[in-house]
This record gives sequence, structure tokens and C-alpha cells, in this order.
Amino acid sequence: MVGEPVRQFQPSNRYRDLAIGTDRRTFYVITDPSGITSGPTDLGTTVLDNPGAILEFKYTGSH
Repeated sequence: MVGEPVRQFQPSNRYRDLAIGTDRRTFYVITDPSGITSGPTDLGTTVLDNPGAILEFKYTGSH
């Protein structure tokens, strides 16, 4: 790959898991229901775009 990376996902979410569809072009992303982390600082966000959701993304480009 050549060039700088391009940021594809802009929303404010905490992503928990990812599943790939059988067509290998559909991606399902599970988001956390809250923005609080369990780390030593308890930092996070109080605003989430899609709390507790399953988001579907489809790859529409060429192979």
C-alpha cells in the first residue's frame, strides 16, 4: 500500500467486537452501551453515536 492512511469511521463509539458475513463483504460491528472504561483512570466519553448497537458495513469496492 502506498500513501497515508484514510480514516473511515468518524463516529464517537466504543467498538466491542467484529463479525464478518459469509459473503466476506459485510462487516458487523458491536458497540458498547456506555463510554466508560474499566482502566485505572476510568476515562471515556459520555456521548456515543450508537450505544449498544450492531452496525452493518458493506464493502463496495473491487477485490
